Amino acid sequence: MDFLESAIHEAKKRARPYAVFDMDFTLTINDTEITTEYTQVVHHLFWMDEVTFEQGMRSYYPRGLSEAAKIAVESFQILSKQEERDPLIQASFQKAMFGVLHEVDDFPGLENCTFPNFLKMGLNRQELSCFTSLMLRHLLKEPVTSLCQGLSYPSGLRPNKVLVDVLQKLHHEGIGIAIVSASYETDVKAMVKALGLEKEVDKICAVKDAFDSNGFVLPANGDSSGLLPWKEGKVAVIQRDLVPYFGEEPSFAFGDSNSDVPMLTSFPRLLLAGISPYKNGENMLRLSKQSSDHFEAGKTLVHQF
Repeated sequence: MDFLESAIHEAKKRARPYAVFDMDFTLTINDTEITTEYTQVVHHLFWMDEVTFEQGMRSYYPRGLSEAAKIAVESFQILSKQEERDPLIQASFQKAMFGVLHEVDDFPGLENCTFPNFLKMGLNRQELSCFTSLMLRHLLKEPVTSLCQGLSYPSGLRPNKVLVDVLQKLHHEGIGIAIVSASYETDVKAMVKALGLEKEVDKICAVKDAFDSNGFVLPANGDSSGLLPWKEGKVAVIQRDLVPYFGEEPSFAFGDSNSDVPMLTSFPRLLLAGISPYKNGENMLRLSKQSSDHFEAGKTLVHQF
């Protein structure tokens, strides 16, 4: 990877060069929160009552519940009243919730960013941290995809070895490392630990976990300014939190999807914009096609790993 060596050589001429990495599908194969959601559904790992579940679901469907959401709510109500779960009702709930997860993932707003913590309502801060750490360690041992009720779902996580190796090389060369993710901070920190990257990562910018007055999880962005590290928000978070911390704009940025495009294209002094080989959107592929085969000083190199 001569282009990476060239970029590192140029970066070392700067005062405090650093690299910004997205987390899900960039440093991992599969998404930490999406995978956790499906695992919660399959194993029915919930701590909220049926009233909270229905109220929460309705908040994500302001124009009325979809058919899948209606069945999920009805099934959850029945299961909540059973000491031993009826396998037919549980199967109905699982199938309906798979539909809900697909619908939420396609919502045009930011609802898909808060839905993972909606499913964790009923946990307090300490329980959330413990659950997240145990869940992610478990998911690293699971197959990447599995079947439930005849439907495939993301059931496990893997390190994206290509970009984890790049991260470790940059760290070894004295380049600072930051992670900017639209996942919740508790999940990102637990994933960094699970991947064994605690020593390498200098700074984490993620969605702040929010808690109610009694200390229980809320499905909300806990950043008092309302800024989310998602799409253009990633650029704003980098400018607000990382530029003052490192004293300059990033020299490297790595992402995987259209939501990372602003982060990869908004910093004129960026030396290398890296694209994960997994789950690339059309804009990411278009960026990679514009890649040069060689490094040009002063011009960003877009490379698909």
